[in-house]
Amino acid sequence: LTNDDGPASPFVGPLRAALETRLGGRVFTCLPHSEWSYVGKSLTLRGFAARRVGPDSVVCEGSPASCVNAALYSDALAPECDLVVSGPNIGHNAGRAAVLSSGTVGAAVEGVLAGRRAVAVSFPFDEYGAWEDAQIRRAADTAADVLGHLWARWPENGGEGAIPAGAPERSTNALLFNVNIPLWLQESPPPERWSWTTVDGGAGYRSLFRLRGDTVGGGGAAAVGPDEGAPLFFEWAPTGAKVFAAERPECELAPGGDVAAVRAGRVSISPLDPAFRSSLPAAAAAA
Repeated sequence: LTNDDGPASPFVGPLRAALETRLGGRVFTCLPHSEWSYVGKSLTLRGFAARRVGPDSVVCEGSPASCVNAALYSDALAPECDLVVSGPNIGHNAGRAAVLSSGTVGAAVEGVLAGRRAVAVSFPFDEYGAWEDAQIRRAADTAADVLGHLWARWPENGGEGAIPAGAPERSTNALLFNVNIPLWLQESPPPERWSWTTVDGGAGYRSLFRLRGDTVGGGGAAAVGPDEGAPLFFEWAPTGAKVFAAERPECELAPGGDVAAVRAGRVSISPLDPAFRSSLPAAAAAA
């Protein structure tokens, strides 16, 4: 179990407890020491320190994907692992821009590269910090139920139901699941009320950074000033359509997509193929 929000996340402890009590498995936690949001599958090339904080718990000064790689391949950290669970992310990972940028999803991808089953879990919320303990526990219990369902029906086991009927074939060693569980659910829904979704390609962002006003050259990117080597400082200031904004019309949401499902208050489960295989026919690719 890892995340991209670090040990301070209020969600990771309840999910670990739910996995242990509801699924009965041994859970090893390897977390980054601080928040690593929006880092994707980046790796910490400078190396990093790790310290054990419990019998089955380690904190690493590296990215989420680095935590997974170190835990899976180092006998000094973790026992043999069958399933990589990344999350719960504080907030959603729905829509193409979020999924491709997410440190939570990136850590799950690292698990896939190591030949493990992997699931990314996120808890979308109405207002940051306004969640209640009961909401977190309910979402964690639901996540454990989803993970148990996926484990029992994973495609390589030949089980039915892990992937919805009609979904395209995917190689079993390149499949992961991206799960979004809204914190505002009033109850833990049964499997028949979960939504199997695609990733909404239209939900994303535009500019992510803003030129700071006190930087050299004034307030505009074009105003570099007479010295072309003068430094400019861009600060984090994302703009663009909010993924779940009420003012975003339904017609802009992809039918059957993850954003539409979460906005409707449903558990969203998206099967993903992180192999980035070309959609071109083999003959066309060869030509």
